[in-house]
Amino acid sequence: MADRSLGRTAKNLFLALLNATLILLALCLWLAWNVLSTAERVSEQMAVAAGTVTPLREGIEALTAEIAGARADVADLRVGLEASETGSADQVAERLAGIEAEMARLRGALQDLSIDPDPLIDRAMTAAFAELRGLTADLVEVVRPDSEPAPDPAPGG
Repeated sequence: MADRSLGRTAKNLFLALLNATLILLALCLWLAWNVLSTAERVSEQMAVAAGTVTPLREGIEALTAEIAGARADVADLRVGLEASETGSADQVAERLAGIEAEMARLRGALQDLSIDPDPLIDRAMTAAFAELRGLTADLVEVVRPDSEPAPDPAPGG
């Protein structure tokens, strides 16, 4: 056996620790890069979704204004028609009321989406961290194939 000095052993130990630290640093940087790229994809998807919602909202507002104008026209027609012809005006008014109710429902749904985007952000971040957890589990399995997998945490906790 070769004679080893304390200095040489300390040097080898230091190099081994430095090597392990650099490997862990590279791994952390890679994982951070993956998380950031996932977050960037999510933000791009949210921007596309917001771009889709904005024209719909403007269209709904324009249709609501047109329906209000049509209601006023129906009211004017009702005044000018004879008593026997008011049935058709009533049918048109009922159809307009149904359309207006559906537009109000759509407007409410869009308003909920634009006022509170937190559920979308929470869902996106949950998906990003689930993907990160999967990548980490795969990496741990590659590094330590004989270890037992850690149990998944309870959802929502």
